[in-house]
Parts: sequence; structure tokens; C-alpha cells
Amino acid sequence: MKLTIYSANCVGNAANAIYPNKAEVENKEDMMAVISRDHVCGEFKNCHRSINDFLSSDVEVMDCDNEHSDNPEDWITAEKYEELFPNVSYILVPSRNDGKVKGKRSARPRHHIYFPHSKITNADDAAFCLFIQDTYSCNKIITIILIFNVVYNGINDI
Repeated sequence: MKLTIYSANCVGNAANAIYPNKAEVENKEDMMAVISRDHVCGEFKNCHRSINDFLSSDVEVMDCDNEHSDNPEDWITAEKYEELFPNVSYILVPSRNDGKVKGKRSARPRHHIYFPHSKITNADDAAFCLFIQDTYSCNKIITIILIFNVVYNGINDI
């Protein structure tokens, strides 16, 4: 598995839109190094993150805070991903709020899941992926991915 992530020269700067540092992730050490800084899963013209400057991406990332239920049996865990995606390559990374109380929500598994895929170079495809992530809950996105895999066979060339 190989994926490309671009990082910033800062951490926690919500106003930042510049991601000049290219990292080709092939193992856990590579991933841990690149996610220690603010990062994006796409290449942009002049390193400037915006849909108009989009050049390419070979990975999609999904945030899962398990806010769809307060019942621990409904939460998506690392083990659940193994059941849902037995033949799909992904990298699961705990979020900084993993296992912590967040707002009015109890402590629960919170993580980011990175799905490598064939390189896309179309800004409309990238915008659609962002729309899906912004519109649907983690559970619904997993359903969409499963259907997509069956119909299109697209994520990571399964």
C-alpha cells in the first residue's frame, strides 16, 4: 500500500491553506511522521488547498467520531472495520480525542480512516468526495463505500 499526503509547516492553524511537504506513505513510521502536522490528502497548485487549485489525490480520509449513537455496541471500532472491509486496504489512525469526552458526548473511539485508491485528477471527483464526507455520517459513508466497491470496484483496485 502506498499513498500520498501533503503536510503543512504548522500544527493547529485553522487559517492555514499551504501544504508544501509531500510524503509518500508506505508504512506506519511514514504515516506517524506526516500526521504529526496539519495535512491534506491531495496535491494542489502552488501547494494552496482549494478546490480550484486541486491537482490530484490517491487517498480519501474519513473522520469517525461515533456520534451516530450513544450505545457502545453501535460504535465503529478497528475490529468492525476488519469485518466491513476484509479485502480493502486502509490505515486507521486514532484522533486526538480518541477515548475522551468531547462536548456533550461520552468518551468513545474516535479515529480517521485513510482509504488509498487510484490517482484522481478531476476536481469534480474530489469535490464529490468532500461533499459525501461533509453530508453523511460515518455509518452512511461506510454503506456508500461498500456499495461503491460492489458496483464500481474502485477503492484500491479490489
